[in-house]
Amino acid sequence: MAAETEEILIKEFEKLLAGPRRKENAIQAFLENHTKFIPTPGLLNHGLHLNSVISKLPIGARITDFAYLTKSSDEWKLVLVELEDANKKLFVQSSKHVGFTAEMNDAIAQIDVWRDFWKDNRKTVIDSIEPLLVPPAMRRNTISLECVLIIGRSAEKDSNAARRQRVAALRSDKQIHVMTYDSILRYLRNGFGDTCAVISKTGNKFRLRSVERLPSHLFSYLLPEHLEIASDAEAKLRAEGLDMDAWQANQLLTVNEKWPEHDAWKKAKDAGAHPAVVRILKSVKRHQ
Repeated sequence: MAAETEEILIKEFEKLLAGPRRKENAIQAFLENHTKFIPTPGLLNHGLHLNSVISKLPIGARITDFAYLTKSSDEWKLVLVELEDANKKLFVQSSKHVGFTAEMNDAIAQIDVWRDFWKDNRKTVIDSIEPLLVPPAMRRNTISLECVLIIGRSAEKDSNAARRQRVAALRSDKQIHVMTYDSILRYLRNGFGDTCAVISKTGNKFRLRSVERLPSHLFSYLLPEHLEIASDAEAKLRAEGLDMDAWQANQLLTVNEKWPEHDAWKKAKDAGAHPAVVRILKSVKRHQ
């Protein structure tokens, strides 16, 4: 049944891609509603940080379509994603040289603006996402920037080695990972992709917008000072057993990412946890 549902969604996505131009907003809405379709290339060995992507993260005066963080023990990577129309062409039709179209060059120029802002205002960008750089002890680790450009279809380049090399050069020269929408479809059909939560930046706070998959460690480190929650997302969190009343009272949910340390054994017992787990939590409480 899950495979059948996914194939229905893939066909719906294909229909959207084949429609009229100027549909980037519709594509973004589809991806946010079906997060398994959001590609996250370049993940480090700790995977997608917080199991979350950031929608519409401001970078200076410009706004990304998506962004996400990934880390290893020694480094962070901030990845910025630009969505362009599926009908845009990557290459000009020429027998003399392999050149990008004006549309492709415009998309690259947009990413160059992000990279220039990062180069000149690195601390500003890092400060804007600092609450998400958890655990706090890892904030001192190096942060690098990568960019992902999603544009067009694969038929333009798949059978042309020179075009593939030109795209690969963007990765090595500018750290721009170019993907087509066919890449996303292949990714899904090959059994990859995973759901995630979606957050956004709202003034000085982040907002948890949707939880198709529960975020990881978000409530273990962030308090309402830095995070607000959409009502639909909060309802799902409560249904999953997170003690949102305690969190809203400024208690971090550090036990099983669901409960605060205070009386966690009672929450575990009510949730049907194994008696041994309840005894351990109760023992910890006694020795605090």
